[in-house]
Amino acid sequence: MTTMLNKYKYELLYTFLIATYITLSGSSSFILTLWIVSVPLLLLGLNGFLKFKTQPISRRNQFASIACHLIMLIVTISLHFDIGGVTTGSSTSAIALVMLPILCGAGVIALVALHWLFNFLKHKNVI
Repeated sequence: MTTMLNKYKYELLYTFLIATYITLSGSSSFILTLWIVSVPLLLLGLNGFLKFKTQPISRRNQFASIACHLIMLIVTISLHFDIGGVTTGSSTSAIALVMLPILCGAGVIALVALHWLFNFLKHKNVI
């Protein structure tokens, strides 16, 4: 049991965070909730696929996923609880919920591209 929890600790964490996003954005529309959860579901599916194929998940991949989740969690919590007047202080603060998956997805794609470039240059003995 302990080895199973240790093996799937990131997937369990991502599932908990997805449930947190759904809970915090539950008062929003269903489509907005699906939009907010799209990138975390994609990351969870990618990690699950790599575990199924028994390929190792690199530390860079885990760092990119955790950074994406951390940014999404901070913005979602600040908008839900109106921390620092984020929601009531600006008429355009709700745009953050729309742009957040796009920015996190772009960040993950950029980090994966950097990882690929680093491995390519390492393989060519440039680094």
